[in-house]
Amino acid sequence: MDNIESSTLEVLVKDAATHNTPSRTIEQRPGGKVFPQSTAEFCEQCCQFDIRSVDSFMKSLGTPIKPSRVIRIGTIKQMLARPSCPLCRLISNSCLNGPLRHLFRPYPNGSDVGVSGAWFATLGPTEEQKMNSETLFISLWPDLYETNFDNAKIVVRPVALGKGDGVAHVPPSQTPFFARRLTGRFIDPELIKRWIDECEKNHTRCRNQYHRLRQREAFRFRAIDVQQYCLGAPLWPCRYVALSYVWGNASQVLLTDDILVNLQEPGSLKTIMNDLPKTVSDAIVIASKIGIRYLWIDTLCINRSQPGELRIAISNMDLIYRMACVTLIVADAVNANVGIAGVTEPRKTTEYMEEVDTHTHFALAALFDFKDYLKRTVYESRAWTYQESQLPARSLIFINGQVYFSCQQKVYSEELICEGFGENIVDYTSFETARKQRPVCGHESPDRIFLVDYLRAVMLYTSRQLTYQDDILNAFSGVLRLYCDQDHSRVLSGFPDRWMDIAILWQPVQGLERRPGFSSWSWAGWKGPVKWFNDGLVPANSMDVASRRAQMASIKDWLEYHTWIEWLIGPDENGLWTPAHTSSSQDRHIPSPLSERPVKPHGFEDALLHYTTSKVKHPSLLFRTVSAIYKIRPIFIGPVRYSSADKAELGIGLQLFVLLNRRDELCGWVMLDESWRAQAETEQEFLMLSEGKYYMDYQRPHHGHHYKEPPWDGPDWVEYYSMMVVRSGGVAERAGLGRVMKDAIPDARKDGAEWIDTLLL
Repeated sequence: MDNIESSTLEVLVKDAATHNTPSRTIEQRPGGKVFPQSTAEFCEQCCQFDIRSVDSFMKSLGTPIKPSRVIRIGTIKQMLARPSCPLCRLISNSCLNGPLRHLFRPYPNGSDVGVSGAWFATLGPTEEQKMNSETLFISLWPDLYETNFDNAKIVVRPVALGKGDGVAHVPPSQTPFFARRLTGRFIDPELIKRWIDECEKNHTRCRNQYHRLRQREAFRFRAIDVQQYCLGAPLWPCRYVALSYVWGNASQVLLTDDILVNLQEPGSLKTIMNDLPKTVSDAIVIASKIGIRYLWIDTLCINRSQPGELRIAISNMDLIYRMACVTLIVADAVNANVGIAGVTEPRKTTEYMEEVDTHTHFALAALFDFKDYLKRTVYESRAWTYQESQLPARSLIFINGQVYFSCQQKVYSEELICEGFGENIVDYTSFETARKQRPVCGHESPDRIFLVDYLRAVMLYTSRQLTYQDDILNAFSGVLRLYCDQDHSRVLSGFPDRWMDIAILWQPVQGLERRPGFSSWSWAGWKGPVKWFNDGLVPANSMDVASRRAQMASIKDWLEYHTWIEWLIGPDENGLWTPAHTSSSQDRHIPSPLSERPVKPHGFEDALLHYTTSKVKHPSLLFRTVSAIYKIRPIFIGPVRYSSADKAELGIGLQLFVLLNRRDELCGWVMLDESWRAQAETEQEFLMLSEGKYYMDYQRPHHGHHYKEPPWDGPDWVEYYSMMVVRSGGVAERAGLGRVMKDAIPDARKDGAEWIDTLLL
């Protein structure tokens, strides 16, 4: 569902809490075929959905859909107590055993989670598409206010019968967007070929992306020839399949100089098929069956004996996965020895269906998004697989014993009739899944906000596991390059330099461990998940387009009038320092009381001397700002509020400290690793980074300070974002991030605040 629908649902759920839930008011198909009434015994709650027959899920073309009230079905326990109701049986079974079962566990106090639902048009997201929808579905969700409806929904659809079933009172097999039963113990390659063909011929967004990527430079490309069973060197660009999977503890056959020549001989792969992990050999079979000649697999297509080739391949991961005709995402397997279910060995599938009428065989199915099955897989926990799932324009996702096809415009499924209905006939839930599954690498659009995509990508990526810590930027390089190319930014130690002033404001989600050899100011320099708090600057991903545009206008205003640092990046191989794109203006506003900038700050010479002896692999920052000394004191509070919409429990291993001025008065706060408790009541250095807003609806860490607060309806830039640093030989490293009251600058400890040039590693 789109963002507007999500906010509508929140209102509907509040209505449901009042139990004022009349029957739906969806217009049915006038004059169309009326199916026999169902003889099923629906319970009182489920009767409110008014499911009389299959016809209840159909409507006339061009007719509007009147608002549907939310129906509160009851708790899981209540539904289990109504075994004669087919809808209650279906819902309770899918809730307790499906991929969202963790949401339906009883509360700690023993109370049960409730379920609510409402009717929706199948097509979307535009109003015109909804009016042209011939079918409807019921969307269900748990009654949990902290749960995002779009990420926790179950869709109920009628089940279509096959051609040979011979029952006229159910929707035929060609009924659009009705559920279908999974048949066959093996995946049907002809169905996959149909999905790919329909996308290539009809999906404008997907075709446009390939046109843009073809403008990029070509590079030497090696792939498996599944017809000749050998390694080939097809002329780039070519038509090929890519593979994304979890290595795990499987023994791999890696391409080296020793075997390269032999594997280029036709038929040579057949001699090592038994040595290949099952997932790799199954991928070769799949590529052959769907009629695509070439297959790219990291282990067999990158020569590990040539470091230069590996480096070039890593730098072109965005091109490799984006230009693939389709990428096989093997999400079911915990390691490469498991294989792809339904390819060379029979598969096991799970379906949630309930027969409503034994005479007509009218049945209902509960369907989930494939992303619901992905959430708790090993695949979703690994760092390298993040970009491999984000970058492809088209993906075949193997999960739950099934295969799904996802492109930038649609999601196809074995359990849903969704083929052959044209480019603009897009299932509502399919469209939303396709749009949200790859938020970073979606199609270009004037409404797109790349900053939102970048921040969300980093938050998701840093929460994943990485075996070799030196790969922290390599495993994200494809996403970074794609993002920065589209946003006209330069990649800088994991940052797009255009947004340096915001990107540098990241905060840890839990206690972090320093990652040696990487910049301390970047999230890449630390092991563990990070996030950006919603403090009025970071655009919320859930905003509608108009709100996001307004938010971006505010951010641009903030960059112009509430930041002042000119970031220099370097040194390069010639020892030169270059400005970040965000610092191109020489007349940036310097907010008071920092307006008196000295002509010649001190500190740079000592820092540069120390830099020449350091062993940092990645860029450093050279910048001029105000430095101030404050005492830090640990504070123990409950949930941290960084805005009215962003409550966060303090993560494990973290500690909040308040800052004290020269009179030991509260004047700010900083978030640090808990190990800093040993240095409580010590004086530390803080660098002012930019102005920040003060007002929030809930208590702040330094609540009770003695400085003047701004009026509610007046200017609100009364704080500075500040970075606590530790210095060694004149060079600084980040320790933590927080806030300082602007009026506390003159009250800094020791000799007071001063301008200084800082080299930040």
